[in-house]
Amino acid sequence: DPEPPPTAVFEASAVAGEPDTLRAGSPLIQPGRRGQAVPENPTVLVRDRYGNPGAGVAVEWDVTAGGGEVTGAAPTDAGGRAAVTWTLGMGVGVQKLVARVEGAQGSPVTFSATVLF
Repeated sequence: DPEPPPTAVFEASAVAGEPDTLRAGSPLIQPGRRGQAVPENPTVLVRDRYGNPGAGVAVEWDVTAGGGEVTGAAPTDAGGRAAVTWTLGMGVGVQKLVARVEGAQGSPVTFSATVLF
């Protein structure tokens, strides 16, 4: 009887490359009310050049029009997703929030909220 062939166990893990693209993961335009959070938290998705999610990527969030504030900013999760709570300012009209990832295509992503009252 011949002996069974030897067995080998291989283990591998992959890490996403540098952030390549940034895109919205939530609506870009939402309605809003003064002094309240928008209905759906602004969310972005970060991918490397092969489409793998980029975990632990710092996303810069800036309110660029209308005042208001952003809370809950954190690096991207294992799925390459980052989200914030955007509480609108007290003005009526269009308010804007920008998300940036240095060097990523599609950056910045601009979210807007139309405040009618």
